[in-house]
Amino acid sequence: MEKKNTGLIVLVVVLSIAVLGLGGFIVYDKVLKSEKEDNNKIETNNNQMNQSNNINKLDDTKEIVYTEISYNITGHNDEMNGLSEIPQINLDTKNTIDININIIDFFKKIMKTNKFKNSYKYGHEETDDHLIYKINYEYYIENNILSLLITYIHLSEAKEEYSYIIYNINTETGEILSNNDLIYIKNYSAEQIRNTLIKNIDNYYKSIFDKANIEYKYGNTVYGIDLYKSSEEIKNLLSKYIDSNNIYLPLYINSKGILNTYMSIPVDGGSGYDTITIPLQ
Repeated sequence: MEKKNTGLIVLVVVLSIAVLGLGGFIVYDKVLKSEKEDNNKIETNNNQMNQSNNINKLDDTKEIVYTEISYNITGHNDEMNGLSEIPQINLDTKNTIDININIIDFFKKIMKTNKFKNSYKYGHEETDDHLIYKINYEYYIENNILSLLITYIHLSEAKEEYSYIIYNINTETGEILSNNDLIYIKNYSAEQIRNTLIKNIDNYYKSIFDKANIEYKYGNTVYGIDLYKSSEEIKNLLSKYIDSNNIYLPLYINSKGILNTYMSIPVDGGSGYDTITIPLQ
């Protein structure tokens, strides 16, 4: 289980919605600080990635996911300065072409720009009329499923706002895969996923409290490991994300073929959150 972001988070909203009607998932969380993102593009099963059975590439000279737009950020902290990259999916289908168009349009909209520049200097460029986002992506292919994860971070002085978009695509048909599709492919059930989340979240709480051995005080209440180890507390946390038939969390399959999700869970006596990657097996 990989810890994706740490720190005190002001607000976390997890949305499992279609991105512009195209089946992507967005997760929002606002943090005061975070660990450095691992933004490497991960490529597996190279022959399979570069040749699908039924679909041509849009550009035979490029990988199945490639950088269409890049720009450099300066003027912020060392963690946030650096290269931003906006991806495109290199499959010649209507679905993926529509996704590509909407990825570019989405980032133009949130950055309030009609044309991207080669570089942005935070503090000089950031105004009410123009917002700077650091954008990076990674992707995985397992068998014929492409999972694309886009991370975008709104830079500010007090905090950074992390958001994620996830697409899952069948590389042989161009079909956009839903959570239920992924669950069916992996032969899971909502109840199995619920139980696995409870186990892995409980293990995560044990790991951070075993390391820190900290009790948090809030008013007259002392929050310690016993609160977080409670399966009932975790079940209550999950109730908004899982019902008997559906999973309202962003799912993707990593390079090892493991179904994963991102989830923000309460820490610091309930006053903050950690966003972590949780394997669902």
